[in-house]
Amino acid sequence: MGPELGGAIGVIFYAANVSGCVVYLLGFSAELCDLVYGEGNYGDWSRILWALVGLLGVTVVIYIGPELYAKTAVTAFCITVIELSLTFL
Repeated sequence: MGPELGGAIGVIFYAANVSGCVVYLLGFSAELCDLVYGEGNYGDWSRILWALVGLLGVTVVIYIGPELYAKTAVTAFCITVIELSLTFL
């Protein structure tokens, strides 16, 4: 199979990760705008601004280093487990 196929697959996975990050940021900003401004009481620029703030937050975590990324992932996992346990108990 060789590196030729591996490079092509790597590009596809990279594009999928970038697209996934965009979708996650748009979902985050839409929910945050609903929470802050009320249901549907905001424009596209508000959503874009909050998505940009989220993107800057992701960029800061990535540039600081893998240690902070690992701590952030563990913290997010713990918060998710606590929220799910409170929801279903």
